[in-house]
Amino acid sequence: MACRVANQEKTGSQAATRFETWKRQDVPSKNLAQWRFLGIGRAFATIGNQTCLEEAENSEGVMLLSPDSYGKQVIVRYQFLLLSPAAIVVTLLSARNKATDGLTIPADYNGAMNFWTGSRENYFFVFRNAPHGGTPYITRNPGARVLTSAPEQDGLLTGIYYNVEVGQNLSRIWVAINGKTVLEADDSDTIPGGRVALRVRGSADYKAAVLFKNLVIYSKP
Repeated sequence: MACRVANQEKTGSQAATRFETWKRQDVPSKNLAQWRFLGIGRAFATIGNQTCLEEAENSEGVMLLSPDSYGKQVIVRYQFLLLSPAAIVVTLLSARNKATDGLTIPADYNGAMNFWTGSRENYFFVFRNAPHGGTPYITRNPGARVLTSAPEQDGLLTGIYYNVEVGQNLSRIWVAINGKTVLEADDSDTIPGGRVALRVRGSADYKAAVLFKNLVIYSKP
């Protein structure tokens, strides 16, 4: 399904009062659409301060990668709306080369998940996983080591904007949906930071299409 503007009420990004001493970075849709695009498909800004991220034929997942790196204290908040019921939605934190600063990506990278699970460090937050018949989970990569998983499917529906908070505060990592923490773990051997990424992937022969808006990044050095 191609991205179209969804009908929605106007809602602003929510203030993270407990992080008010952290640096705040607002990312408008035109800026988010200019993050590095990875995979086969497209990303573009549309009306209502929305950014559409969608797959094309032969896609193995599409991503938007932040131009900046962050330390091990970073919180990403945004809203997303599923245009395709087949869409898997993922956020990555601390994405970097294995055990080194920086992040290099091959020129021929096609968006496949195994690149992130097999050869790069990151925290991989999968909170919309029902199309795969699974439940939300967080892994640490490389190696796809599961840090925590939910006992039930996510229950997230198409055509509705959800508020997401994905965070890493030193060793604590978590996901909250509409203000409720749904996944939380402690990783004592903390990844020291890296890039942020948004990823969507379809299921079977159905392509993913997702709208994002009101993305805010809170961080500390």
